Amino acid sequence: MTVLHECKILKTYQGYFAQLSVVADKANDRKPALLTPVLVVDTSGSMGHHAARLIKTVLPDVLTNLSYPPATPVYLITYHSTTKAQLLTVEGLRGLGRIEQGGTYMAPVPSTLLPILIPEKQTDPSPGFLIITISDGEIFDQELTLKNAETLAESIKGAPVGTIRSHAIRFDTGGQADTRALSSLLQLDNSGLPVELVSLHQRTADNECVKTIAEAVSDSGSTMTLSLTGSTLRRFPWAAEESTTLPVHEGQNTLWLTSLPSQMTIDGENVKMTVEDATLSRETFQRLLTKPFTSFLQRARVLKVVNTPTSLSEVSRMVDYFDGLERSWDVQESLLEESAPSAIHTTPLEKRKNRLKKHISKTATSLRNQFNAIMNDSKVGAMNSSQQAEYLRNVDMTKNTARGLARRGADSSGAFDFDETCRKEIRKMHENLSELEEIDDSNHLVSFYSRATTLEGIKTVCNLVDEEILDQCTTPQILELFNIVGIPVDAPVGDFPDPMSYRINKVFLDCYVSLSDVLVYRVESGGNDLETPGTRQPIVNVIPIFEDPRLVQFLRKHAPTMMEYLASVGMRRVVVDVSMTSGYSVLSAIWKMVEVLGRNGEDRSERAVRVFLHLIDQLPVVVGGYFAHTYSLLDCGVNAEEGRAYHLMNNGVTNMMVAVLKGLREGGLFFVEKMMRGLYTFEVWQAVRKRYRGSEVGAGEVERMTEGIWGVDFGKWRVPVTPLFEKDVEEGEVQEEWPDEFDEGYVGELLKDCWYVDFLTYIPKLFSIAVQTDIDEDEKVSLIKNLPPFDDSVKASVLGVESLKEFTECCLVQALVYTTKKMRVDEETGLPLLPDPGHKQGREELYRKTLREVYLRRWREDLKEKTREEDRVLGEMLRDALVEAQTVDEFVRVLREGVQKGTRTSCLKGPSDEVFKVVEAAFFVKVEDGTEKIPLHAEKLATLITASLPFESIPEPLP
Repeated sequence: MTVLHECKILKTYQGYFAQLSVVADKANDRKPALLTPVLVVDTSGSMGHHAARLIKTVLPDVLTNLSYPPATPVYLITYHSTTKAQLLTVEGLRGLGRIEQGGTYMAPVPSTLLPILIPEKQTDPSPGFLIITISDGEIFDQELTLKNAETLAESIKGAPVGTIRSHAIRFDTGGQADTRALSSLLQLDNSGLPVELVSLHQRTADNECVKTIAEAVSDSGSTMTLSLTGSTLRRFPWAAEESTTLPVHEGQNTLWLTSLPSQMTIDGENVKMTVEDATLSRETFQRLLTKPFTSFLQRARVLKVVNTPTSLSEVSRMVDYFDGLERSWDVQESLLEESAPSAIHTTPLEKRKNRLKKHISKTATSLRNQFNAIMNDSKVGAMNSSQQAEYLRNVDMTKNTARGLARRGADSSGAFDFDETCRKEIRKMHENLSELEEIDDSNHLVSFYSRATTLEGIKTVCNLVDEEILDQCTTPQILELFNIVGIPVDAPVGDFPDPMSYRINKVFLDCYVSLSDVLVYRVESGGNDLETPGTRQPIVNVIPIFEDPRLVQFLRKHAPTMMEYLASVGMRRVVVDVSMTSGYSVLSAIWKMVEVLGRNGEDRSERAVRVFLHLIDQLPVVVGGYFAHTYSLLDCGVNAEEGRAYHLMNNGVTNMMVAVLKGLREGGLFFVEKMMRGLYTFEVWQAVRKRYRGSEVGAGEVERMTEGIWGVDFGKWRVPVTPLFEKDVEEGEVQEEWPDEFDEGYVGELLKDCWYVDFLTYIPKLFSIAVQTDIDEDEKVSLIKNLPPFDDSVKASVLGVESLKEFTECCLVQALVYTTKKMRVDEETGLPLLPDPGHKQGREELYRKTLREVYLRRWREDLKEKTREEDRVLGEMLRDALVEAQTVDEFVRVLREGVQKGTRTSCLKGPSDEVFKVVEAAFFVKVEDGTEKIPLHAEKLATLITASLPFESIPEPLP
């Protein structure tokens, strides 16, 4: 008979929500697997006789109450001054012997749990574990316990542990139980069901203890396995971990899917799937998810009490998820309202602000606020253990109870720094809006989506002060109104701890938009990317364009951190203040526009040129004095030495753009050609080193690449090695008789990694036009549009070299010879150690030395192999001489003098010597049939054993 399981699926703003109804088939002999009990019991001295009472009576009765047979295996972990793990049975608990007692040290418990949850040898997947933790006393090692529990929680993520139901029992013996350490194991629970801290008093009768614990863990009895085809799922919607299987229990299960699965099964039985033609709404959430949401809140409470960086990080992810969910509801509801006739003439940006006002008005019942109240409630850590226990037991969370709870602890701030920073800077902009009064934005860039300008975006966020709702706004909400208009781009999204490495893949010059539009559309569309109109290209980031310098100066002066936040969201999709995120975003855009304008004139449209000029104009304001340290690199004196590379202090193109602009703008003299050569070889190194820096074989990969560019064939060309025991030439006497032509095919393959480096040769001309002060913007546009194509001869001219091909080949060789910063830059002086790749004499010397080293490296390897073979031959000669010696005196002489062949001598040096092992193998042999195969075997063996090593003093022969 088929078990009929049903699953209803609704779309959410991130994937899908699924409500799974699991029905056990009572007629089927196959029963859901019981969770393996793991009992963690405090047996310290303060527990007294209650430890034995709990282990031998109460807990066995609890398990029996949960339908565990007497022979069910049970793990018992007891901790006091030491920690002990035992594998018993339910019935075996009752007959447990004497229980040792001591201090209260819980820190070893997580590491003791790990091999139980994830055994080294596991044949079948575990159905899961029922963990019951009981403690009464002040834990002596609280912080270490929390740290170890956090490590355990991270270790089991994604591991095949099955369902983990974790419960904590606070056993009151009159002291202050350590609630944080006791609660730390609650974070192991992955069931999605409510987690709870239960309190028991020492005077509670056994039967009442059994009843209370059994009721608390009654939903922990058994589990089944859900399997998905064509999708992955999460137990919690905010979790990063995804899987195709998940333990489920009988009854209602709440799941979160990344996409629609093609099939669902539970222990092999099909699940009937119904995909609702609707999105999870506010009303549907309240109807279907009230109980799961309560368990989410309880999990947040536990994580807050545990109060470690990892637990608080998960609470933060909860806040972010439910904030996004509620904002998606607000968007959908607002779209219905905005379709009304009264809303037709309202601008999209104004509608966005009105939507925010409505959202804030709902904060009293907000899902996000309930999590935020927990997240921001820093008073929890200051509560005593009894208060923390009460906090965990209380499930209903309202604003009043949160305030009442806060008053029980110490007084301290609980606000987000991001939010406070944004509010502070908005107030500062609001106070100084008069600085923008004279700006006419009627001809400024307008976002195709919000139909608003940057000035309107600034005024909109400032209006939050007038509306008196700024203090209720969060950073994401503020950034959705911060309409800074610019060019849309495609670029990678990543961590970018150093924004200097950020690079743009493509710029879209057919429209203008703001990053706030991109963020809003993602919420409104259920997670999709905003696309360019017409061409339908996904927009990942937006680089601001300021047509009036007063706008960027105003933002730099009054809202610098907000600009970093906005740039960080575009670059990383994370709000974080990393210095120069906005600056490097603009520099990356300039670098990309140099490519666009210089690519043989393919896209020198007026719009492209004006975007480039605006980026150049705003750059000094955006970066401020961050690159002042590079100005000294324009010094002609330090770069005058012929043959030495340009002094860049390991800076690349983006880092040097500001200095180049300064040098050109001020008309100062600096070696432009030599600087371009230095930047070229630096960027080639950066591109090529990705091949060998990420290689597992490291230096070996560099050697193979070096051999590859010359097409080295050691089968045809190599330094000869003489026969065994004949003298070889000294290294300095090796003659250079090998070919020195490059392998054009392999060189071309490596240069594919450097496809973008050529574009830096366009920088001097483009930048020179951009910084001219005696012509207007229209004239600059005309000059750039009419520049001749940048062919190889023009590039070579910019670099000051005769042949671009020979120059790039030299840059490749330098990338493989000078592989680290230490090899390229003198640590004390900062001056370059590598030669100028445009210097012909230095280039030829570099090639000669490098190629010579390639062949000598192989020659040295051949010499080592020859030496190993000679050692083998000499070892056998020594062995044979010792074995064949007819007298002990002769044996001793061979030990002292060794054997000689040609210029090589071999003698025994010690037990670790390879030759000794050869000799030892010959003498330590079994004598069979009384036949002595080695003359004087016993005497020689005795001499060998008693000799002093090395054999400087050999004892007299035995009589």
